[in-house]
Amino acid sequence: VPTTAAAGDATMSRKGGWYDKDDDYYDYDDDDDYDDDDYDDGYGAYDTGSLAPKPKAGGKGAAQTSGNRPQQPRGGGDGGVGGSSQPRKPHSAMAKQIGSTPKEKGIATASSATAGYPARPAPRAPSGGEPPPPGFDFASPSPDEAVMARRVKPSGGVVPGFASLSINDPTKSNASMSSSTSNAPCRRPTRRPMDEYVPTDDELAHASSAGARDMHVVVLGHVDAGKSTLMGRVLHAVGAVDAKRQRRNERDAAERGKASFGWAFALDATEEERSRGVTVDVAQARFVTPVTPGDGREPTRVTLLDAPGHRDFVGNAISGAARADAAVLVVDASAGGFEAGFREASSGANGRGGYEASPQNAGRKLGGVVGTGQTREHVRLARSLGVSRVVVAVSKMDSCDYSITRFDEIKNALTPFLAQSGFGDGRVSWVPVSGFEGVNLVPNGDIPVPQSLSRWWTGGTLTEAIDALPAVDRGAPRPFRMPIADVVVGNSGANRALGSCAVGGKVAAGSVRKGDAVLVMPAGVVARVRAVERPTGDEHADQNGRSPADAAFAGDAVDVGLDDVDPAHLAPGGCLCHVDFPCVPASFIVAEVVTTESVRVPLLVGTRVIVHSQSYAGEATVSAIVAGFDPARGPAREASRASRAPRCLTRNQGAVVELAMRTRPMCCERFDDVESMGRVALRRDGATVAVGVVREARAADEEP
Repeated sequence: VPTTAAAGDATMSRKGGWYDKDDDYYDYDDDDDYDDDDYDDGYGAYDTGSLAPKPKAGGKGAAQTSGNRPQQPRGGGDGGVGGSSQPRKPHSAMAKQIGSTPKEKGIATASSATAGYPARPAPRAPSGGEPPPPGFDFASPSPDEAVMARRVKPSGGVVPGFASLSINDPTKSNASMSSSTSNAPCRRPTRRPMDEYVPTDDELAHASSAGARDMHVVVLGHVDAGKSTLMGRVLHAVGAVDAKRQRRNERDAAERGKASFGWAFALDATEEERSRGVTVDVAQARFVTPVTPGDGREPTRVTLLDAPGHRDFVGNAISGAARADAAVLVVDASAGGFEAGFREASSGANGRGGYEASPQNAGRKLGGVVGTGQTREHVRLARSLGVSRVVVAVSKMDSCDYSITRFDEIKNALTPFLAQSGFGDGRVSWVPVSGFEGVNLVPNGDIPVPQSLSRWWTGGTLTEAIDALPAVDRGAPRPFRMPIADVVVGNSGANRALGSCAVGGKVAAGSVRKGDAVLVMPAGVVARVRAVERPTGDEHADQNGRSPADAAFAGDAVDVGLDDVDPAHLAPGGCLCHVDFPCVPASFIVAEVVTTESVRVPLLVGTRVIVHSQSYAGEATVSAIVAGFDPARGPAREASRASRAPRCLTRNQGAVVELAMRTRPMCCERFDDVESMGRVALRRDGATVAVGVVREARAADEEP
């Protein structure tokens, strides 16, 4: 209870309890005249956010409250009604802090001139003399930018496109660093012409020497054609899958009620693929073809890419075909199997419904919503993505008792289509096989050839047909390019040499070694190569099928471990490239395309499509149709005559189009520079509507 002397300074609060009238600064007045918007106590202009005190009442420029009401002092006692018009300054510590000026608080504002703005005057010290030191100048590079700029390549210089900054050089001031960074319009490294690239001695030696036969082979065909079963049996026959693993696959298949899928489980390893019974993603395996001593053939080191055949996963099939040098087209010889995979709807939206176009059942109406077979689409995609040779494996020959009649029927129906798609004479080889029985897969195999096949077939086996394929010409050495197909983040224990962050793919150009600095695009960050491993699957590999490599060259399938990089910058569809010759993170491309027979709705300016290139898949818009050309003659021959730009594109029509990426940039190259990175496929509504090559690629900040 307060004393009598203190009664004037302490009263009973309306809410109960005792309080000091000096603390009335924080209380509020809930009378009817209170207006939060008009209230002003003279010490904090809360409506503007300024904490500076307003001019005193009665002086020049005195503050007036809203509504022209006279300013009233708050509290009782000496400042009551009729007292002085100047409000009494509160005595609490917080009120003094709020009401103090920046000078009273001892705060000195930074003095720096930002480009495009006048320089702020230098503040004076509280006691006079020299002004205090300036604060941080936001026009100068931050410490993080300085660190990024000093990520050097092995030969010494800095990464192109970054200013030569140093966090350890005290002689460089903020002003000098600011001027150096202002010359760079963006953080994207500057591109140099590929003609300036000088290949290393190892690259020249690798390009001139024959070396071992390395070949990427993609397995294509309609769903349920027996692709995974056939290639799983091949892996077991060449020793890439041992007996213990095969018994485990057969046990897992029997437990799922799919006993006939035991061989397919060698490639269909994910839970989704095994439960659904179809291939979803591109499965990858390595093996070396067996050869008979003395026959003069050289074994081939094969990187097998088992592509999905279901129409819902054509995008994954494109990713596999883009990395392939040759293809194995598997067709079903069972009754109705080839016809189901080769049919094509002649009308309807993107192949959904219409009439069947197979030779045996031409004109038969397709009931309901029925899609076309994927044999035709896979063949067109393979040719447009750079595959020049194909081995047609007529599978499931055991279902027709290895009939030569059935084999010739399929060959006669498929040969004209292959020739029309670009696989003419000399580019196609045929072989009858049975994946389930393991017949005619490898020479001198454990499975004898049935007499019903041996009496009319005198050709070789499936692996012999792969050995007969000519070696691939990789072209002249170019700067390092490796499109990212797979990303491995975290130490799984099986690849400790690669570290916690690794990527896999096929080297499209150049070479890479342990210790190299590579540029991760489209992020534009530099990483250090921790290790390079070549999953060969031969006798030189370890228990995981991997063998360390000193270097990897164009055409090699490798896994590259990276250091000094955030895993968020790595994703399928990206690219590892040379730090001095980065690839193009294209937001706009000019492509020469040819539409396919799947076009049901014409392509117009503004049409949205899905662009596929290597492992990249992103949405784009047809921003312009520049010119049209005859697909039979090509755009080069049409350049002499003025080609009028068509208003729309229908089926089997050629045109030069501009595409604008709507999502992330696409890492690509001009077709003349790097062929494998200059091919694109356009899809819409679940069908491939156009294929073509890139003639020009621009980043978002580049002028057309």
